[in-house]
Amino acid sequence: MNKHLNIMSEVKRLNNQYHLFEVSEVEQEISSKDAFKEHTKMVSEIFENPDIDGLAKIKILTIYALRYEGEAKLGKFHDILKK
Repeated sequence: MNKHLNIMSEVKRLNNQYHLFEVSEVEQEISSKDAFKEHTKMVSEIFENPDIDGLAKIKILTIYALRYEGEAKLGKFHDILKK
């Protein structure tokens, strides 16, 4: 029982630390719906959050860029990634 609680505590800690639910929600939204303006706002919010890992941001931006290839203006995100 103790081992199970320790595992669950660690999963919860990692989820909170890396904002896994928030990140996965944005990934799923972009992958499954066609809502360019809403997705652009969501990606911007992810990029503005300093607590979200850089690799997660790159992954979300990659999904966004592939989803909206030709429509997306990625310049502003590129500049943010440089920081």
